[in-house]
Amino acid sequence: MEELLKQLLARTERRIAFSVRASEWLARAFRALQARLFSIFLERYIDDIFADGRKMSFTARSVTNANRAAVRFQFEYSRAATSLLRGIAERIIRQQDYSREYFSLLGLPEPEAKSALAIVMRSYGFDVATMTAIPGGYLEGVLNSPALAQFVGQQIREGMAAGMGKKEFIAKFRGAFVNPGGTGMLERHFNRFSHDFFQQFGRVNNIILAEASGLDHFVYAGTAIEDSRPFCLRRLNRIYTVKEAGKWNAQEWAGKIPDVPVLQQLGGYNCRHTQMFITEEMAKMLEQQYGEVDGYNALPSKKQPA
Repeated sequence: MEELLKQLLARTERRIAFSVRASEWLARAFRALQARLFSIFLERYIDDIFADGRKMSFTARSVTNANRAAVRFQFEYSRAATSLLRGIAERIIRQQDYSREYFSLLGLPEPEAKSALAIVMRSYGFDVATMTAIPGGYLEGVLNSPALAQFVGQQIREGMAAGMGKKEFIAKFRGAFVNPGGTGMLERHFNRFSHDFFQQFGRVNNIILAEASGLDHFVYAGTAIEDSRPFCLRRLNRIYTVKEAGKWNAQEWAGKIPDVPVLQQLGGYNCRHTQMFITEEMAKMLEQQYGEVDGYNALPSKKQPA
C-alpha cells in the first residue's frame, strides 16, 4: 500500500503542475490574442471611424460606423476564440487523462472512468466528438462574452466626445486595449478564468471519479506558498471526508467563490490545491503521518495574508 500511495502522490503532483502550466498558457494566449485583434482593428476598422473627417465627432454616419465596427470586432474575436478553444480542449482532455490514470490505480475500470468524464465535458459545454463548444454551453458563454464589443464601443464614444484625431485615438485605444507593459483588456476580463479554470476543472474530474469509485476520503494536497490563505493552511496535507468538506460551504473567507461548492473550489480564487482521493484503509494508515481524519492544522503565529 505504501508503494501505491507513492504513485498516487506522484500523479497528484504532476496533475497540479500541469494545471499551473495550462493556466500560464491560457494567460499568454489571451495576451497574444489582444495583440492580434489590435492589429486587425487598425487594418480593417480605423478608417471607418474617421470616415467623416480628420477628427472624431458625433454624426449619424460616424455613430453608425462606430457601432458597426464594435459588432464586427466582436465577430473577429469570436472567430479567433475558436482556435483558443481548441487549445483549451487539448489541455482539458490531457487533464482528464491524468485523472483517469490516477483513479485506475485505485481500481476504477477504464469504461466507467471515460463515461464519468464525458459527463464532465458535457457539463462544461464541450463536445468531444466534434472538438467544439456546445451552443449555449458554459465555454461558449465565457468565450463569446459581449464585453469586447461594449469595451470598443465605449472607447470610440469617448474619442468622439473628445474630438480626437486618428493618432491620438490609436494611442488611447492601444493603451486601454493592449496596455503594453501592463495588463490589457482581455487579460483583465479573463484574469480569473485564466487562473482558475483548469484547477477547478481538474477538481470536478476528481469529484466525479471519486463518486464512481465509492471513495469518501481525500488529502487536501499541495504546497504552501507566501500568499496561501489561512483556510488552506489549516487543511493542507490533512485527511478529510467528503461529509466534513460539505460543512465548509457554510464558512466565509476572503477569496471564496460565491455559489461554488467548496470541494470544487477549495481555497477559492487562484487556489492551486487539489483533492487527493484515497481509500478508507489508506486514510487509517496515514493517520499517524497526517493526523486524525477531519482534523485541522494550527495556523503559524505570524500574520497570514487574507
